[in-house]
Amino acid sequence: MNLVVNAFEAIGEKEGVVSLTVDGPDGKQPFSPAMLPMENLADGKYVVVEVRDTGCGMNPVIRDRIFEPFYTTKFAGHGLGLAAAAGIVQAHGGEIRVYSRPGRGSTFTVFLPAA
Repeated sequence: MNLVVNAFEAIGEKEGVVSLTVDGPDGKQPFSPAMLPMENLADGKYVVVEVRDTGCGMNPVIRDRIFEPFYTTKFAGHGLGLAAAAGIVQAHGGEIRVYSRPGRGSTFTVFLPAA
């Protein structure tokens, strides 16, 4: 939920698209150096959930801090959503990877171990 809300807020008042896709457990996706790794994934099969938006995007300085508790580029009262999402995913043995470019939107890819 936090990833979708953030995607919606990144678009703001302009027209844009938020897409959510889910892929079955067909193995680990290849790593791209442009993604921000949080932890190393163990070998195995993963369900992959991707949230993509056509919003404002992030520069590398902001992107590198987005999972820090209380870090926000928004108004007061925000800042725990992405940290909470990352904690939940990590607690289940998964990982979140992020690709973003200013003015081009962001893609959050969540890897969760397949049951």
